[in-house]
Amino acid sequence: MSSLNSESHNTSKDISKNKEAIFERLYFDFAKKVYVIGKRFHLEHEDCEEIVQEVFTKLWGNMDRLEEETANAYITIIAKNTVLKFIRSKTVRQNYLNQMILTRFETHNNIDDLINYRELHKRLKKALSNLSPQPRMVFEMVKLQELSVSEVAKKINLSRRTVESHLYKASKYIKAHLNVLISLLLGVFF
Repeated sequence: MSSLNSESHNTSKDISKNKEAIFERLYFDFAKKVYVIGKRFHLEHEDCEEIVQEVFTKLWGNMDRLEEETANAYITIIAKNTVLKFIRSKTVRQNYLNQMILTRFETHNNIDDLINYRELHKRLKKALSNLSPQPRMVFEMVKLQELSVSEVAKKINLSRRTVESHLYKASKYIKAHLNVLISLLLGVFF
């Protein structure tokens, strides 16, 4: 990595003196890299921008301890950890929403709910049947059988990254085909 500051002597004390200038340089040098890390995990543009902001907010709080030689590795580790935390959080929110929908079905046992559920289930089956075999199998194993991506990768002899790619494509396709119906159903429930 090129020198962060021409006056830098690779010590924490020197970095502290020029904190703002060094931070701007780090942001300029690494913001795009952090963004790309988010994209590699198939995050949306807005989510990647949020990740960049969070990473550099964390970095700002630790500038006094940062050393030039480790800046690249340090920022990369913060970025990956932030992305993974974001994905876990998003998964928890999605699971909560799914559980609320299921709870509504259980507690409001009326004919409209049953019809809506059957329609949703029918459309999900249709959307799944339109997928190619590999993405469909990955989606069913992860989302319906609740296996982890690593477990699926081992079971079907694919790399974890390939499984993630299939899952992303399948989820995106199904989401697009079910969005209208889910919006209607959520309007009925909430």
